[in-house]
Amino acid sequence: MKIVAHCRWFQTLLKENPGILDYTLFSDEAWFHLLGYVNSQNSHIWASENPNTIHEEPHHSEKIGVWCWMSRRRIIGTIFFDATITTAAYMEIFNTFVNQLDDEELSVGYFQQDGATSHTSPASVAEIQSFFRDRVISKRIWPPCSHNPTPPDYFLWRYLKGRVYQSKP
Repeated sequence: MKIVAHCRWFQTLLKENPGILDYTLFSDEAWFHLLGYVNSQNSHIWASENPNTIHEEPHHSEKIGVWCWMSRRRIIGTIFFDATITTAAYMEIFNTFVNQLDDEELSVGYFQQDGATSHTSPASVAEIQSFFRDRVISKRIWPPCSHNPTPPDYFLWRYLKGRVYQSKP
């Protein structure tokens, strides 16, 4: 029932603020494995047949993380990292992102993030709310156990991984 309530809340938000998606900032991160392995957690496929194939990969392949934000108007930043994101690392990434926003994005935009521990720690939430106040879509608003997909999950990561992995070295 909470998922239905969330969907209705979001639908009402869009009806009352038709241009809000221009300033809604969806954040996400994805790992790019240097051997071409694609993490299916960040690549959602809507198809009538199963596109999975079997790949033999080393247990721990080299990889690089990429972080970005996306709105209807633009893609903001690409921040590269190679370690697990802690609260301190996330705050550094978040502040780099905030410095790239224009006044309208900061004053009327909503900020969406997933429910990772480093994103929802008390320190992270306080910092995020200092910029976006009550315009944060995160773990406290997403219904429990929901998938909380973002536009980068459905478009950006699939597109970029397709471009990066289209030809192997």
